[in-house]
Amino acid sequence: MGWFVFLIILGLVAVGLVVGFQELKKKEKQFEERSKQEELRSRERAINGDLRIQREEERIRREEQRVKEQLDERDRAFQKLIEREGQRIKAHLDERDQAFQKGFCQGRKWLADMIAEKESERDREAEDYLCTKRSPAFQAVEVVRQVKLEKKEWLCLQ
Repeated sequence: MGWFVFLIILGLVAVGLVVGFQELKKKEKQFEERSKQEELRSRERAINGDLRIQREEERIRREEQRVKEQLDERDRAFQKLIEREGQRIKAHLDERDQAFQKGFCQGRKWLADMIAEKESERDREAEDYLCTKRSPAFQAVEVVRQVKLEKKEWLCLQ
């Protein structure tokens, strides 16, 4: 009977070891499964990150294109402005040359008109500044307007 009890205990220990190994294998499989899932999630995050990067790069490319188009438009507008100003200056110089060709007095009159126009423009800039500064000086604007008119009359009389 001693042997019989020993064999039963030995059988129970063997069954316990087999069950323990099976549990260990099951936990190992679960661990491997979790590891695979975590790796898949990690790869998915990397792919999503790559997609986000690609979307951001595409957005930046579109923004660059928009800014480039705006700059090209401004460049064209600036070129037109330069051409117009060049034509205006050329017309102005032609007018000057014609005035001096008509006679010295006619040229002096043209020059006096130009000086009066320049002085008037400078006074207009002073008026604008006085009207738009932080605390506008409206009385000073009126004084500048009066002086501008007096200058214009004085220059036209000469």
